Amino acid sequence: MKKRTILLSVKNPADYNLLADLLQKEGYRVEKLTGANKMELAKKADAVLVDEVTGLKVCSFLKEIKESAKPFLPLLALLPEKAPAEPWLNKGFDDVIRMPVGKAEFRSRINSFLKLRAQSEQIIESSEQKYKAVFEATGTATVIVDEDTTIVLANNECEKITGYSPAKLIGKSWTEFVYKEDLPLMLSRLKAHRENPKSVERKYEVRLINAKGEIRNIILSIAMIPGTKQSVISLLDITERKQAEMALKKSEEKFRTLIENSLDMIQIVNKKGILTYVSPSVQRILGYKPEELIGKPSAAIVHPEDLPVVTKGFEKILKNPEKPLSTICRYKHKDGTWRILKGISTNQLNNPSINGFLSNTRDITEHKRAEEELKNSEERLKIMFEYAPDAYYLSDLKGYFIDGNKAAENLVGYKKEEVIGKSFLNLDLLSAKELLKASKLLAKNLQGKGTGPDEFTLNRKDGSQVSVEIRTYPVKIKGKTVVLGIARDITERKKVEMALKESEAKFRLLFSEMTEGVYLHEVIYNKRGKAINYRIIEANPASEKHLNIKPKYAIGKLATELYRTKEAPFLDIFAKVAETGKSVTFEEYFPPMKKYFHISVYCPEKGKFATVFTDITQRKRAEELLKQNEYLLRQVLNTNPAVIFVKDKDSRILLANKVMAAFYNLSVEDVIGQHQSDLHRRFGADPKQIQKWLASDKEVIETGQSKHMIEPGTDSQGRQIWFRTGKYPINIGKGRRGVLVISENITEQKKAEEQIQKELQEKELLLRELYHRTKNNMQVISAMLRLRARTMPDETVRASFRDIEMKIRSMALVHQKLYESQDLSSLNLKSYFNDLISGLRQSFLSEADKIQFHFDAPEDIYVSIDAANPLGLILNELLTNAVNHAFPAEKKGKICVVLKKDAQKRLIIEVSDNGAGFPEGFDVEKDSHLGLQTVIELVRHQLEGKITFTNKKGLKCRIVIEKELYTPRV
Repeated sequence: MKKRTILLSVKNPADYNLLADLLQKEGYRVEKLTGANKMELAKKADAVLVDEVTGLKVCSFLKEIKESAKPFLPLLALLPEKAPAEPWLNKGFDDVIRMPVGKAEFRSRINSFLKLRAQSEQIIESSEQKYKAVFEATGTATVIVDEDTTIVLANNECEKITGYSPAKLIGKSWTEFVYKEDLPLMLSRLKAHRENPKSVERKYEVRLINAKGEIRNIILSIAMIPGTKQSVISLLDITERKQAEMALKKSEEKFRTLIENSLDMIQIVNKKGILTYVSPSVQRILGYKPEELIGKPSAAIVHPEDLPVVTKGFEKILKNPEKPLSTICRYKHKDGTWRILKGISTNQLNNPSINGFLSNTRDITEHKRAEEELKNSEERLKIMFEYAPDAYYLSDLKGYFIDGNKAAENLVGYKKEEVIGKSFLNLDLLSAKELLKASKLLAKNLQGKGTGPDEFTLNRKDGSQVSVEIRTYPVKIKGKTVVLGIARDITERKKVEMALKESEAKFRLLFSEMTEGVYLHEVIYNKRGKAINYRIIEANPASEKHLNIKPKYAIGKLATELYRTKEAPFLDIFAKVAETGKSVTFEEYFPPMKKYFHISVYCPEKGKFATVFTDITQRKRAEELLKQNEYLLRQVLNTNPAVIFVKDKDSRILLANKVMAAFYNLSVEDVIGQHQSDLHRRFGADPKQIQKWLASDKEVIETGQSKHMIEPGTDSQGRQIWFRTGKYPINIGKGRRGVLVISENITEQKKAEEQIQKELQEKELLLRELYHRTKNNMQVISAMLRLRARTMPDETVRASFRDIEMKIRSMALVHQKLYESQDLSSLNLKSYFNDLISGLRQSFLSEADKIQFHFDAPEDIYVSIDAANPLGLILNELLTNAVNHAFPAEKKGKICVVLKKDAQKRLIIEVSDNGAGFPEGFDVEKDSHLGLQTVIELVRHQLEGKITFTNKKGLKCRIVIEKELYTPRV
């Protein structure tokens, strides 16, 4: 065991010898605090005792030694009984020993402070040992530097970054390794950090020069070592891995200070719990002056949670006055904080001078906090190890597992109890090939060398595999060398790397297969840093289609050279993108190519830019043509006198011309977007009529069929107006259908038509009366001829009269039919022929028994009055001729009349009989009488038809008329 050294400074030789002898008998080495080497002696001492005379000379010196001393250095003042203690405590002394003092008390007081000294040493030794192990095993390059920039400590990781071993780094200034341009920044940051650590960021990026002269990008993290002027600097190499996580972790404080205050607070509390006396030391311990507490309840400064303990304690000593009460409670400091005080209380109610409970209380707050901090520190280290995100494990130098954290369990799927005490060489964690690799790395650990990062594929307990990156570090724990391993799951990183390669291949393929042209450029700057040109460094195959420049010809050329311009096209825009990284898209005419281009510009890295461009010359021309067409369409719409507009399915106006807007006394802009029903209501239109319009629009939209109609409406003055409206389905975009409405105001035309219709009705009435009177006159003439014929003795004359009568009757029948018809301009030929045949049958009653009449007309055929008269005369003549000549004597026969239209819409009339026919050698053109000649003339010249006679088994006359015999009249 280490022999403790106590420095003794006592002026009286007798007292000095007495105390020195007493301390030496206790096993302590005693040194006299005197001479030029007192500084060295004080630094090696375990405690310092001074008397009232000598202590005043060295108190400031001792205070400085105490503040810089690690571990805790007890300072004790040897004072007479009545000498005040406060001045010594305020100067940094831990306690006072009243002289003279008993040997037992002296030994007890000295031993208690040396015990605190021993506890402090244990804390520091444990902290330093852990600190050094972590310092070497963090996996992060770390140095400790003095205020003058000298490197005092460096771990092995520094060699990987700087290329220098720790031995070569220690003793050199770190400024020798900083890139020249970054040195002023780093010095200013470090100075500012020492002066006010909160004023600057702890981490920043600098460039270092390694042993090979290479520039390395480093993230520095600076922290001040508490209580010293030294800095801890962690270095993270981000040259290849800028996105890596900071490897620097906070370490435990190197030194812990002990809280020093051993002066007791004395207080008296009466039976009612009121403070009747408080010693002056209360101000140092709790911040109150004694007069601020005297007369107040003692419970006022006790923590509410501790009041039950105090109350029960005083009840105990109230019942047992002889037994002292020991308590540990929290007391409220004047500044609002709570102090932990340990007290010994006795019942002095029977003592007239006290008349209360006397308590001797000592502040143990700092001691309690030191204990808690030690406990927390060990717990934090344990938690850091146990819950670190990476897998941490410990093994011996033979590969046998000693410990592991939760991340290690999760990584391999084994509980640590399953692998502790087993060697990784015997477990099925690695393949045979990787076992050999791991054995070689373990051999390096035996040589005291760290390894890694090395990649392995671990076999998990469930049979799956995981890719890891392992670093190992030989460390000493309690004097024994073990291996600290740190394994990081890099499965996702491997996937990302693979995905990145695949993505790069895809993008390279996309780059080659894109239909848009793509150029990658680098900006050329002058000495002042101004962009003056740019160079094409890569081009895809599609660029040739848009620029008519082969990629191999473009690559490597300056823009001014490639495009043969004095200045690089769009240089300002491109340079800004390359500098700011903000993408832009624009469309512009490109004079060198005499084309329009759509250009998207983005920045892949600073100083470079890529353009994705498409030749849009044709589109631009189409847009210009579209604008021109839109202008012409608008002109057509606005010059058209009709109301023209387009609606959607909700009857919202999408397009309208000026005529339509003027109809509602609005501008075109005001009409667009309006619901048409709202516009109609402005003029008080009939709601039912509005619904009809909307239903009609909906029908056109849903069926896709056009509609034409005459519609009533209302003008701005409430007068009825008429429109001839056409509604047409129209595509309004995005697969939607609307309706195009073109309405022509025909109010005046409607009025004219109504007037004409009125006049036509009057004319029709007159015409009908004319037909009626003409028919009556012809019937009168026919009757007169019939009466006259009866007075004629000559049969030939009577036959002539009867023939004339029949012709007049046929013409009268035409007027009768027209009079009865609803359409005065046309006549139903079927009905007319039927009545005409019936009339002839009545005229030849004597022949009715021997001659049969047959009329065949499959459909109604309408002809004008101009055609009806000659057709009636023709039929009358042919039938009369057949009756008179086809059946001589009493011979019976049949006369057939056929009226029809053939496939060519020609009018066919056939009159046939089965009588005698024409005599042999009869030429109808030359030998026929006046009646047949009339028939032939009427057919050929008036009706422009064809007539043929067939003389076979009777006579058949066939008439074919091609021209249209009916044209509707107004």
